[in-house]
Parts: sequence; structure tokens; C-alpha cells
Amino acid sequence: HATIGFAWMALYFVFRKSSARFMGLGFGLTLGWLLGIFQMIRGEHFLSHTIVTMIASWLVILLTFSCFQRFYHVKRNAS
Repeated sequence: HATIGFAWMALYFVFRKSSARFMGLGFGLTLGWLLGIFQMIRGEHFLSHTIVTMIASWLVILLTFSCFQRFYHVKRNAS
């Protein structure tokens, strides 16, 4: 569940202004932690699960952004 919230951290790469970027990142972090804490209260997850989910989500977002950036950079230079 927390993964869905942390996926919104990708908004960091959507906006151009730094203030909007950090608001998008903050939105994803807040939503992810709210969902993670909810699961901890239910007894379904531990704190470590939420931390690892946050880190893994950020790494997937960075990897995806890097791949798209390289693809579009190569595509732009080819034309």
C-alpha cells in the first residue's frame, strides 16, 4: 500500500520550478508514510517495511527517469 503513495514521489521530475518539484516530492512522501503508518497500526507491516519501500520506490523512480532521459536525449540528437 505504501508503494502507491511513494510512487507519487515521481512528481518531483514532472515540474520545472524547484518549489513545485519539492511540493510533489513532499506529497509523495507524505502519502506514502500515511499509508505505511496505517499498515503498521493494523499490524500488517513494520517500520522497516515502510523505509525499504520508500528507498526502493525512489530508486525505481530514478532508474525510470534516467532511462527516459537517455532515450529522449538520443532521439533528439538523431533527428
